[in-house]
Amino acid sequence: MIKTENTVDKFKTKIVEHEIFVDTTTDKGGSGNYIRPHELLEAAFASCLNISIQNELNKMSINDASVVTKVNLRRDNMTDAIFEYQVEIKGENISSEIESQIKEIIRTCPVRRTLSKVIKFEEK
Repeated sequence: MIKTENTVDKFKTKIVEHEIFVDTTTDKGGSGNYIRPHELLEAAFASCLNISIQNELNKMSINDASVVTKVNLRRDNMTDAIFEYQVEIKGENISSEIESQIKEIIRTCPVRRTLSKVIKFEEK
């Protein structure tokens, strides 16, 4: 699970739980101390969601909201990679209308659009 939070700096998003060192689990020979490769995919989507939401709120002149996004990549399905996500927005000016607009932003997040495409691999 990757959790992101917005910061005071515009569009700067903090990945809460990890430093950006990549490792694997101890049962696979790693130290288990750092972010795993699949978590980088979670981080990409969570960060994109957070930045996209901040951008939309900024357009609405809402600059004091707290944005927290969480993403979990489920790989237990044999045919699909399932990105489960949660979005939490707190602020004085967050109405149900604004939450509805944010849901559209979530659907159009650039990383989500990328991950929704057919993915191919080419060796160069």
